Amino acid sequence: MDCPKCKITCPPDTVRCDCGHIFKSNAVAYNNPHYKKPVHFSPTQEVIIKDIDMSFGNMIVFMVKWALASIPAMIIIAFVIIIIFVLAGGMLKGLLGVAGT
Repeated sequence: MDCPKCKITCPPDTVRCDCGHIFKSNAVAYNNPHYKKPVHFSPTQEVIIKDIDMSFGNMIVFMVKWALASIPAMIIIAFVIIIIFVLAGGMLKGLLGVAGT
């Protein structure tokens, strides 16, 4: 069944189109409190990448950008590791009862 308003194809038992058009033949069913709006799913499509066609120059530029983008991540990881070591060192001093300088 085609919607006259938006021209989308709807299943035959559709009461109301996604655009809001109410089909006359099923208008009574739409007023039913147990009615659930039909969900339209598109069929899944499988995508397989067999080859990436990239020139050598473009690949170099891509890898340089990738390396530059990883620098902030490495800084954050190093900062987290330093904090862990500082906290672990402080707890170790507290457990051993070593006086701080």
